[in-house]
Order: sequence, then structure tokens, then C-alpha cells
Amino acid sequence: SNNTQDQDFIKLSQLSNHLASFTARLEDGSLIDATEGITERHATSAHKLLQNASLLIAKQQSVNSGGNNDSLSVPAVKKITVTFQDYTYGFTLSNEKIYAVSRANLE
Repeated sequence: SNNTQDQDFIKLSQLSNHLASFTARLEDGSLIDATEGITERHATSAHKLLQNASLLIAKQQSVNSGGNNDSLSVPAVKKITVTFQDYTYGFTLSNEKIYAVSRANLE
């Protein structure tokens, strides 16, 4: 898409068993770069997933600390892996971007 191609995005497609990959803005989940077949909907879903995961972790920390979370900051989720029967999705946060890659689960 843009001339200053993201080297980290390029590296995603070189991973073994690569199916698809994309990058999205961490701020709003809008798609930046993507391999074939990826749509804005994929980016939006990934963005929501990461937001929800962060909230869940923050809630759990609050419970663990007995509800005394005045000094507690919401943890920054760095990486999430979601495993399905046939493929695994990996989401990594870096440089205000979400890096996403799906890879086939080979027996």
C-alpha cells in the first residue's frame, strides 16, 4: 500500500505455515497493510479482542488485589494467541500497531 513498507509486516508472511497477515492502528483498529483476503472487518475484530483482553486482565487484577486498585494501572497486553482447530492467530502490539498473523496448525 504505502511506499515505506513496514519490514515487520513483510516478515510476518515469511513465517512457516503462513496463511494471512495484517497490521492495524492500535488507536482505532483501522487496517494499514494486509495480505490477500484480509478486510477491514478482520482488523476491527482484532482491535476489539485486544481491548476486551486488556479489560479482563485489569478486572482480574482488581479481584486479586481485593478491589483496592487505586494504584493499579491497566496492564499493557503485548501478545495474544488464539488457537482454532485448523489455524492459530497471533496478535502482537508494537509501535502503536497491531501485528496479526494466522498460521496453519499442521499435524
